[in-house]
Amino acid sequence: RPAYLPTLASLLVVFVATLWDGCAEFSLDRTRLERALSALDAEAREPHEAELLIAPMVGLQMPLPRLELPSGVRVVRADTLDAPLDAMRSEGMQRAAWEPQFLAVAEQGDGIEGSLEAMRQLRELVTVLRLFKEGGVGLGAYAFAPTGEGKWRRLATGAAGTRPGGYKLSEAEAAELAELGRRLEAQPDPDGALRWAIARFEMGCERVTALEGLSDHLLALRGMLEGEGPVDATLSVRAAALVADPGEQEEARVRIERAFELERRLMTGAELAERKDAGPAIGLAVWIEDGLRALVREAALG
Repeated sequence: RPAYLPTLASLLVVFVATLWDGCAEFSLDRTRLERALSALDAEAREPHEAELLIAPMVGLQMPLPRLELPSGVRVVRADTLDAPLDAMRSEGMQRAAWEPQFLAVAEQGDGIEGSLEAMRQLRELVTVLRLFKEGGVGLGAYAFAPTGEGKWRRLATGAAGTRPGGYKLSEAEAAELAELGRRLEAQPDPDGALRWAIARFEMGCERVTALEGLSDHLLALRGMLEGEGPVDATLSVRAAALVADPGEQEEARVRIERAFELERRLMTGAELAERKDAGPAIGLAVWIEDGLRALVREAALG
């Protein structure tokens, strides 16, 4: 027996009960019938039949009520849009109850492919935010598709955890973010080593701290620059040339080599309990993350 039959049977029971609830006879009222049919249609519709896909943004705060991005995705304040209550709760969103909730909205095309494309656009929004600047930002666990009559269907976003600390955009930064999105949209989708490096960069950004994401970020660096290259230069020399100004490249090379030494130390299970060890290690990990962000961003821009 198909698994959906019990659910279908329940829907039909509710439909029939709605037609004659509180009635003394079985005459059919057309207004009631249309209302019951609309409710039944809303319950039976698939998420990919909706025109929109909405996902709550974790950590994001900005002074603007709305931000349009070139990909067709927009970020809106939740109180300016008809949205389900579950998308507007503050629990797990890294915001205070009095701070506004922001939602990412993507248009859905026809069929399941359109739904998959909308979900991909929502995930790419987070990628652009992480490439733009540091901070804890991500999607909520569920996206929501309207199915009519105030009904919403939930879809798992598959989003990983979001780093604490939040992600604040000023009005000027929001304009710069939109420009970055426009430039990235004009480029072909990353592939090969760059695609892998971006994914690894994002894994590091999802860790609780930059220090915990150090190995992810050094792996991304290796993925992009491993080997000695055409001038027989080491990875640290080539990376320093790409992330630092000419007068600061030697210092950058030393810091990159120290980061690899720190990673090897952490791999042995060494603890950084003392402040004199932990502070510089965290600062070095943050510096690596910022340098990798700039490197990956420029590579994605061609």
